[in-house]
Amino acid sequence: MVPVMMAAVGAFLASAAFGLLYNVRDWRLLLCAGCIGALGTAVYQSVVNQGLEEPAAAFYGAVAFTCASWVCARLARVPITTFTAPALIPLVPGGDVYRMMVALLQGKMDSGFEWGLQALAVAGMLILGMVLVSAVPYALTQVKTRAKDRLR
Repeated sequence: MVPVMMAAVGAFLASAAFGLLYNVRDWRLLLCAGCIGALGTAVYQSVVNQGLEEPAAAFYGAVAFTCASWVCARLARVPITTFTAPALIPLVPGGDVYRMMVALLQGKMDSGFEWGLQALAVAGMLILGMVLVSAVPYALTQVKTRAKDRLR
């Protein structure tokens, strides 16, 4: 088990570095992107340390960084992808995909498929967490618009 603070610091650096590659120009936005990536990874690592499986932890981490990304994007008046793309990078199951490929190349099909399903589950839960959080503001906007239309 990796200590939460070590994972968060590593995620901050990875998110900020990817933010540079993603052309986040303002240093304040870059700092926010790094902090959001650290938040998502800290939540993920805390949930794993509590004994839950990696896909569930990925879901909670995705919900955390997507909520923080929405807030920061609204405050800074920038697209939400400015924060979600860099924050997602530390949670992507690249290690599981690597282990899958190594196992498949060594002829260990059962182990390879197990790692592949694990990576697919983590990636799916990341997507689900991001979509669920992103759907809430859209749904609220639709309800508000329809309520205004009914009042006219």
